[in-house]
Amino acid sequence: MWDVFRETSKDNVTSSDLDFWKMTFKVTKVVFAGVLFVLVLGTAIISKGSLFLLVSNIFPPTAPQNSSLKTVNGHFQYQSKGRVGV
Repeated sequence: MWDVFRETSKDNVTSSDLDFWKMTFKVTKVVFAGVLFVLVLGTAIISKGSLFLLVSNIFPPTAPQNSSLKTVNGHFQYQSKGRVGV
């Protein structure tokens, strides 16, 4: 028959070579999963921290007086003109 599919290999692959590549594949998967976990965890912590920083600085000024924003090194002072949109 002319259309029979036959897989032939000219390489001599031993079982120890196959075991080596199977183990390498498993170790690569575990390392990649660990790196991906650390990457996702790090970006989640940065995102949550930036959200908390933004929310902690939200307080509308109620009177025309000097107001301040909390910062890492103290307070940032600015002149307020009263409530916005009133």
